[in-house]
Amino acid sequence: MFGQIVRSKGHKEVLETIVKLKEETRLPLKFSLHIKGPSEDNVYLEELKRFCKNHQLEEVVKIETGFFDKEKVIPLYKKLIVASASEAFGRVIVEANKAGLKVIVRNSGGAPELVNETNGLVYNHPGELAKILAGDMALPGGKVCMNYEEDREIALLKNWLNELV
Repeated sequence: MFGQIVRSKGHKEVLETIVKLKEETRLPLKFSLHIKGPSEDNVYLEELKRFCKNHQLEEVVKIETGFFDKEKVIPLYKKLIVASASEAFGRVIVEANKAGLKVIVRNSGGAPELVNETNGLVYNHPGELAKILAGDMALPGGKVCMNYEEDREIALLKNWLNELV
């Protein structure tokens, strides 16, 4: 998870899902979760850290605060989880695609069909996220691709702007 560490971004829901998965499987988790980004809400940040400590998630979950260069950080990972209730799907898909990432996105509107047909999965509730994290719902295999060509989109935008003048 990359971006602001604030209550509206869904970190707690993801952590609760990990705890539930850990308790249900009683097996070591085969993944790790990194939460990286700036945070001005120290109370929330401490709440997340305490939650991780209380549920013995320190080996699986790493929380790092500060400003990070997304072009350098995002490519270090294989998957990006977007659990925000207000995230812009298109931007996330484009950024993840540029970095060669798969995306796991909370369905909060936007264009979830873009995720399913390209480089990730949409989940509607924590139970579906747990299935994805457990490997019971597979992310699309093969090359990350999508129907987005930046040059074409810029050309369309320029044409539209020229029509306005």
